[in-house]
Amino acid sequence: MSDETIFTMDDGSVWRPASSRDVVSCTSCGNEVDTIEEINSYPDGFCPMCNSTWTGAEKRSTMVQVTMPESITGGAA
Repeated sequence: MSDETIFTMDDGSVWRPASSRDVVSCTSCGNEVDTIEEINSYPDGFCPMCNSTWTGAEKRSTMVQVTMPESITGGAA
């Protein structure tokens, strides 16, 4: 789904889909990896920036953007 995907519910309300993103931060150089290939290499692979092997001590985060109503624009008439 793209960032522009919008759902219109039966009641007419407009919503964006929820999404998430995984990030692993290298302990050697601080590089953050977030592509599927890079995340899948953890913890057996290596950092693509500094070529250090993953140690298992890296910070791994998941960012979640929750579904929310689309903003209302305009003002009172």
